[in-house]
Amino acid sequence: MPKEKNLLRVVASTVNIDVLNVIRQEPSSPREIARFLGKNETDISRRLRLMEKAGIVNGAWTRKKGRNVKVYALRGFHAEVDFGPEGLTLQLKTATESKSITADAIASFEVPSTSNFVGRQRELAMLAGEEGLHVVIGLPGIGKTSLGVAFAASVLKERPVLWHTVREVDSFAYVVSKIAVFLARFGFSDALDYIRGGGDEDRVNLELIGKGLNRIRSVVIFDDYHRRRDERLDALLEHLWRSCSTVKIVVLSRSRPRFYSLESGVREYWLQGLTVEETRMFLSDKGVETGESGTEELWRKVLGHPLSLTLYCALVKERGKGVSVDIVKDENITGYFLDELSSALSEDEKELLTALSVFRSPVAAKALSDTFNLKKVLQSSHNLEMKMLINRVQDKLVIHELLREAFYRFLDNPREAHLVVARYYNGVGTSAETLEAIFHYIRAENIGAVISIVKEEIEDEKYRFVEQGLSAPLLDLLDGVKVPPDSEDLFYLLCLRGKARSRLGEWESAAKELTEALRIADKAGRKFQAYATKCLAEHYYFRGDFTNTMRDLLKATEIFQDLGISDSLERAYTQLARLSFSMGRHDKAKYYAELAERLSRPAASHSSPL
Repeated sequence: MPKEKNLLRVVASTVNIDVLNVIRQEPSSPREIARFLGKNETDISRRLRLMEKAGIVNGAWTRKKGRNVKVYALRGFHAEVDFGPEGLTLQLKTATESKSITADAIASFEVPSTSNFVGRQRELAMLAGEEGLHVVIGLPGIGKTSLGVAFAASVLKERPVLWHTVREVDSFAYVVSKIAVFLARFGFSDALDYIRGGGDEDRVNLELIGKGLNRIRSVVIFDDYHRRRDERLDALLEHLWRSCSTVKIVVLSRSRPRFYSLESGVREYWLQGLTVEETRMFLSDKGVETGESGTEELWRKVLGHPLSLTLYCALVKERGKGVSVDIVKDENITGYFLDELSSALSEDEKELLTALSVFRSPVAAKALSDTFNLKKVLQSSHNLEMKMLINRVQDKLVIHELLREAFYRFLDNPREAHLVVARYYNGVGTSAETLEAIFHYIRAENIGAVISIVKEEIEDEKYRFVEQGLSAPLLDLLDGVKVPPDSEDLFYLLCLRGKARSRLGEWESAAKELTEALRIADKAGRKFQAYATKCLAEHYYFRGDFTNTMRDLLKATEIFQDLGISDSLERAYTQLARLSFSMGRHDKAKYYAELAERLSRPAASHSSPL
């Protein structure tokens, strides 16, 4: 029987909790869990081994789709895990006794921490008012996130809080899956069951998510909403706003979202800087004394802008109390503070901040060390946290966007830096990270690497961007990629872009791109014809035209079979089986499924256990 503290150490992690949430619904393999959560399969396998060693889960080898797969399930006799509004309850059992342990802190579901919040009592009172949609808009560094965190902390003991910081690669499917896992913690698993069963209808997802959040009276906070690329996230928030009377939605953004108008009754706040009194409280909280006149002078210079005040305090801590407010003499106050601070930082600290500036999202210290060969990462990150220049979000480091822009200019070779980061993300292997790799390859002007990823997706379906719900951010990147006309590179781009547009319902644009891909394929050879035809079949499938889907899939399988491209043939047979089943042709479905399994057997006998 493991010691209680060891069990808690294993399960008291957000990722581990999400893993347990998935397998308590249904025993699953590491690959299935990784795909569902958008995580790295190797990392998920490592976590499962630790939980198996701790006696929380049990793993057993079985056969799935012709492969040897290790499937994990909860071990109820040794440990039962429950998720409630008060947090995680771990019930440890032996033959003679049962004991429950509750870990309260993890119920916040990724609410970040902040250390520079003061004042804002009027804004907090407004957010605490009626249910519905509250939108906080403001300049970079004005304190939107800090206000959101403070509000979340004020209601967390009374209501479940779901916090999501929006990234450019976030898709509707990813966010819905995340909310489904969140709801399962509170006993509402309908949405998670639907997704795990292969359900992908947006309308059903919206209804189940809304029903669950309404039932538990959740507070939903979306930070950095100006970064959203998938427009279906607008539909998600609009549905929650209009249909969920007991859900409070808070959106933090630099610009007004598009899914509402000013006449719609939405509570919209344009966040301003701190008042003079709040500025005085802010400085006092940081141990910085400026005197009555000095505080007012500083306030007039920065207009209570919290990030500028933070940088001023950091400069005072770095250089000592002798720093006068008269140092503020540049019109670009934040830029001036950054210039002053950078001269006072150690080389290791500057290198860390410069490396962080290349990443768009929070990144682990080890990744920084591995990609840029940095020394003293742990010590430097600790120092920078103390100086209030970086934050830590779930063991990952992040700097404010204004600081990112400032330190980005210190890069000796930005293209090389983006290339290093692209290779790092590409090595992780998940769909979202590979999409991030594409972004960095584009910034590195390495279009060849982008095309290689696109080619792998079309020929091997390696990343399944469209199936993972990443069509919108994928198009956001690929629409800007320029390649020679009538080239193989253009062929692969057209196929993937056409497939993504089909998934988003952009039928006319999708058909145009896929028709152009077919024209190039007619000149390039039969292999290209097969892949273009298969993408066109998927286009018809998304439109609900099963007859033309069947026709083009059969065309593609015939070419794959003639050319001996067995992997693509197996996937096409699998699609034919599913399509036949959907059309009520069960005998045909069984026939194609058997053909697909027959093709998978030779590969399975030589593959390593997953």
